[in-house]
Amino acid sequence: MKPDVVVTGIGAVTPLGVGARSLHERWTAGTSGIEDGEGACSEFEPTEHLSVKEVRRADRFTQFALVSSDEALKEAGWDGELPYDSKRIGCVIGTGIGGIGTLTHNHQVMLEEGPKKVSPLSIPLMMGNAGAGAVSMRHKLRGPSFATLSACAAGSHAIGESAKLIQSGAADAVDLVVSRAA
Repeated sequence: MKPDVVVTGIGAVTPLGVGARSLHERWTAGTSGIEDGEGACSEFEPTEHLSVKEVRRADRFTQFALVSSDEALKEAGWDGELPYDSKRIGCVIGTGIGGIGTLTHNHQVMLEEGPKKVSPLSIPLMMGNAGAGAVSMRHKLRGPSFATLSACAAGSHAIGESAKLIQSGAADAVDLVVSRAA
């Protein structure tokens, strides 16, 4: 018999605000997070949640993942010691593309200033699995850690993969994050 899979904490950084409560309240009130055709997460200021060093070393999609996972794990009661062996806690990030902000910024830098001015961190920042790595390191999760990059299906794909990890016995818990490029 497969074990039950339950959600124990939710965190959010969305165009409707920062925090799962803001998302729920604004969503149920019928508020749209789309402004001028874009869902920009305009209320998210990374330095309100992360150190300057963390902001500098993370693409915006990874910043979303870090902040939303902090909220979800806190809501789940994981403030102190992990409730399971760290090697049995995974992290799965679902994203459509990963660090597109880093890609577009460094492409512009290359065109305007030349290739020697492109950040040496551009590749690790824009990788689709950068968010999973950052969240895993931040929370000392040493189980399976990866990203699903399956366009608009990435969120559902990540949920399915997380459930399979638990049901198969490969993990006791999974920090699941669905992040979009911003």
